[in-house]
Amino acid sequence: MEDKLLALISNALNVPIEDLSLNSSSENIAQWDSLAHMSLIFSVEDEFGIVIPDDKLMETSDVRSLLTVIADAK
Repeated sequence: MEDKLLALISNALNVPIEDLSLNSSSENIAQWDSLAHMSLIFSVEDEFGIVIPDDKLMETSDVRSLLTVIADAK
């Protein structure tokens, strides 16, 4: 699941996948702004067949947290 998510983030943010890790976040990836974040969330929901509840959106600003939210939603 991690590799799939990193590939999705790489594509959505137009960032080389080798520049991403579990610690990548909106704090250390310049392209990960609020608009890109919402686009990324929609892509994650589509790709993984889940719905991320609104109250969990603030918990999805880094790769590690996104993985947790995806796992919890499945």
